[in-house]
Amino acid sequence: RKFSFEFLKSVEAESSFETSPMYAIGHEAIYCSGKGEASRWAAERIIKEFPEFDVAATLSKPDGKIMLTAEHVHSWMYDGDYKHLIELKAC
Repeated sequence: RKFSFEFLKSVEAESSFETSPMYAIGHEAIYCSGKGEASRWAAERIIKEFPEFDVAATLSKPDGKIMLTAEHVHSWMYDGDYKHLIELKAC
């Protein structure tokens, strides 16, 4: 069974960082495992352990193959790519 295009677009619209910036904060927070613990940008830490998932490094290679990483949130996304996240980076 497949989801309709209309359904997928509505889910995408509801989880956009531009219209729902709290989604980005909440998404990163799911990687915290204890009270008072910070995620320390979980996806970025894991990519350092598994460099084959580093898209930037892969694109620099003529024969590089991009490995999908799902929907991770990275610190650079708060640097200007999503204007509503800029003020939230320190959170």
